[in-house]
Amino acid sequence: MIRNLSGGYRQRVGIAQAIIHKPRLVVMDEPTNGLDPNQLIEARKLIREIGQDRVVLLSSHIMSEIHLLCKGSDHDRGRPDRLFRYHARLQQPRSAA
Repeated sequence: MIRNLSGGYRQRVGIAQAIIHKPRLVVMDEPTNGLDPNQLIEARKLIREIGQDRVVLLSSHIMSEIHLLCKGSDHDRGRPDRLFRYHARLQQPRSAA
């Protein structure tokens, strides 16, 4: 069924699958690939929103896209010392919400 969807919708389904259980760490590989301009704007908003209370690890060959997604973020941009601190935070028990 998913294979019948457009590339943009498949990307949206993948993002939904990644965040449905509210993980502390979300890994996204090329999260905006295949999206039309309107979907791209919405995906960027969603990824920023996800990053408000979770660690988001992005992978993309389009560095300008990574820059746009991280713009204004006070989170790490790859420094190993910060990644280790985030990892330590992930190991702590999550409070019930």
